[in-house]
Order: sequence, then C-alpha cells, then structure tokens
Amino acid sequence: MSGTSDVIDRSEVAVYWRPGCPYCSRLRRDLHRLGLPVTEVNIWEDPAGSAIVRSAAGGNETVPTVIVGSTALVNPSAKAVVETMQRVDPDRSVDGEVKVSLRRIQNVRIVKWVLLVTIIAGSFIAEGTGHSGLSWGLDAVALAVWAAFRVLNR
Repeated sequence: MSGTSDVIDRSEVAVYWRPGCPYCSRLRRDLHRLGLPVTEVNIWEDPAGSAIVRSAAGGNETVPTVIVGSTALVNPSAKAVVETMQRVDPDRSVDGEVKVSLRRIQNVRIVKWVLLVTIIAGSFIAEGTGHSGLSWGLDAVALAVWAAFRVLNR
C-alpha cells in the first residue's frame, strides 16, 4: 500500500521511507513478508511526510520512521513494529503465522552472519598459516554465501 501522509488513518501503521535507503528496503520487505497492512510514504515525494519524520526524529529525516497510532519508531526492526502494534492496540491480534514468519526472518539473518563470520575467520586462519590458496577459496565461498542470501531476501 502506498499513500501520502495527509490520508493516513492514525490507527494504522505508517512507514516513512526514501528511495535508496537499505534500512527502508529491509523493513518494508520484512513487513510485506509478514503480511502486515501498512501505509508507505516516500518522504522525497511528500513534504508533509518528511515533516512528520523530522518531528519524530529530532529534526532529522531519519528513515525508516514508523508511526503506529501516536507512537513513533525511528529505524525499528519488524519485531519492534509488531510489538508496538500489539501494545498500541491490544485488540489488534497478530496471529501465530506472523510470529512464526518473524522468527524465521530473524533466524535466517542469524544463520547468515554466523556462516559468514565462520568462513571469514577460517580464511584469516588459513592465511596466517601460509595457506593463501585456501584463504582465497574461503573468501570466494564467503562471497557466494553472501550473494545467495541476497537472492533469498528478495
């Protein structure tokens, strides 16, 4: 869903974002995967939206900024948005499927970073013990793992 800030129902979740922001892309993708209804406002196309962000972020245009009811979240995780939704409107239930999806998103990120750190550490160890060929190979594996997770996250 997209829109402008002047048509947002304040009981809904509004995500203020800008093009090219990787944090915005990640949050919007995660909220979309969770199936949460949100209104998205591009602050570069909506002066009122950028004013809302500045008022929530201490005068800065820090995005993503999410407004849930009257609560502002600056650069939140999808988990923080879901928790705030439940706190602001206890009658709005978040089903078990959303919670499972949220956990899955978090687990995939943990696995990605554990894999990358382990492979890169192995590369440093191989280089330090004189096995530069193995080190180069592990660097290539780390790059392939990173690229594979990028594809999975789309």
